[in-house]
Amino acid sequence: MFRTHKATLCVTLAALMAFSPSVALAQQAGSTGEATTSPARKLNLTYVTPGTFATAVVHPRRLLTAPEMQMLPVEVASAAGKQELGIDPAEIDQVMALIEAPQDRTAPPAFGIVVRFTRAYDLGSILQPLQKMTEPAMFQGKAYRRGVRPDVPSLFMPDDRTLILAQEGMFQKMLAQETNQAPGPMSQALAAMDDSDDAMAVVLLDPLRPMIREALRKGPPPPGPLAGLVQIPDMIAKVEARVKLTGTSPRMLLSLHATDETAAAKLQTLIDFGLMVGQQMMMAQMAKDMARSPNPNDPVQQAAMRYAQRLSERMFKAIRPERVGNRLELATQTQNPQQAQLTNVAVIGVLVALLLPAVQAAREAARRAKSLNNMKQLGLSMHIYHDKYKHWPTSANYDAQGKPLLSWRVHILPYLDQEALYKQFHLDEPWDSPHNKKLIPLMPEVFRNPSSTAEPGESDYLMPVGPGLISEGQKKRSIRDIRDGTSNTIAMLEVDPDKAVIWTKPEDWNYDPNNPLSGLGKAHPGVFNALFMDGHVSSIAAGIDAQVFHALLTIAGGEAIGNIPF
Repeated sequence: MFRTHKATLCVTLAALMAFSPSVALAQQAGSTGEATTSPARKLNLTYVTPGTFATAVVHPRRLLTAPEMQMLPVEVASAAGKQELGIDPAEIDQVMALIEAPQDRTAPPAFGIVVRFTRAYDLGSILQPLQKMTEPAMFQGKAYRRGVRPDVPSLFMPDDRTLILAQEGMFQKMLAQETNQAPGPMSQALAAMDDSDDAMAVVLLDPLRPMIREALRKGPPPPGPLAGLVQIPDMIAKVEARVKLTGTSPRMLLSLHATDETAAAKLQTLIDFGLMVGQQMMMAQMAKDMARSPNPNDPVQQAAMRYAQRLSERMFKAIRPERVGNRLELATQTQNPQQAQLTNVAVIGVLVALLLPAVQAAREAARRAKSLNNMKQLGLSMHIYHDKYKHWPTSANYDAQGKPLLSWRVHILPYLDQEALYKQFHLDEPWDSPHNKKLIPLMPEVFRNPSSTAEPGESDYLMPVGPGLISEGQKKRSIRDIRDGTSNTIAMLEVDPDKAVIWTKPEDWNYDPNNPLSGLGKAHPGVFNALFMDGHVSSIAAGIDAQVFHALLTIAGGEAIGNIPF
């Protein structure tokens, strides 16, 4: 199945996991997505400062001890928490995080965290890794730990079951708020909510609006059909997200509170239009991917396309919010938890099966990027060598009889921060002398393609060797010899794993006019990397035209190079 189609399908499935096929939109008028008969519990707002614009609340103990969550690795979380932080997560009743917008837009937001435990803790016995970055201090006659840097939070326990972690400035504001309660917009918003959810978050957009407008102004404009979406931030006053995973009716709720009902109606219209355009764009991309497939008529690919279309339609329908007065709500509520779990397991299974190739592709992309970086480092070291000796490294150094001794890879070690290793070599002895042979296992990783299956101590990065190429016997090439242009001349190649050589051995890639791409094209799927004389590295298609490739190899061939399939 073609890669982009897989990625689209995976995204679709991932979204459906959040809005499982077994859940239904809660579209009752005035619904808040809550279905509990337990008494409402109010949030403790003692430390919520007037300048707080974002708040998140989580109940670790409620989640870790609920019967519905017994498949979670509770024992592992408890053991790790005790060992690393001195805190058992199952003994944390609530965590409330607060964020204030900075006065200076160039500064990061200020943050504070309030942790409430179910039993008494001692400040000196917890968070030891963090305490190492603090110093003893006093606040209103009580000891606390003050962060030694602006980004390190201070630690304070107003009582033995409450811990405050906050940047020093935020810490002072939070303690002042405890002494002199001054309700702000966030306190007023939270006061209207109960504490029955397992997790919740609230963001007020008014303090962020100037920054959002500036970011939109500086950023690239959205595509033509979606240009109207830039109005959305001006219409929203508050965003709420609430999640309940425990109990008989798990649910999720996302609410967008508009500035008024008129704005809410316009906001819904914009979101509906955006969803419609998004679905059309996704369908068009999937159809394009299908057309590019080597076998677009393959019944399995066609079935997968229909499956992705069906799921995408359900997904876009599921994420369409309903308007209730001045707010838009997207809510899910599970009627049958057992069925939901089975459905999610099935979806996860399909998703994993589809993701495995994507994960492998992602890993290969990361390895390819690492190989590109390796070659750039080697190219830089070779340029430093050239600056010192006024010529490019020859493929090896030679004895008086003209016998090659050690590869160029050994001679650039000092310019790779490997001076100590370089000094261990006997430069007047061949690579396989009893002494030098012992150093083969010490090959630096920069000489190895991370995707390679070559043997340990073998390098995949070789110089092209041949008449008129960068390496030609004992000839010393300088930059001024590269008359074809440094950006058009290859200095190093990434060869196939079976063509890798022992890194100290004076052996490289020999150009064969009858088979010009011999040993190339398998380093990565369909491509191999090449370092050019100007220091840039490009991925070259394995099917590059032989004449074009020859022109890139020669240093002064005078060939005209057209469009190169990099």
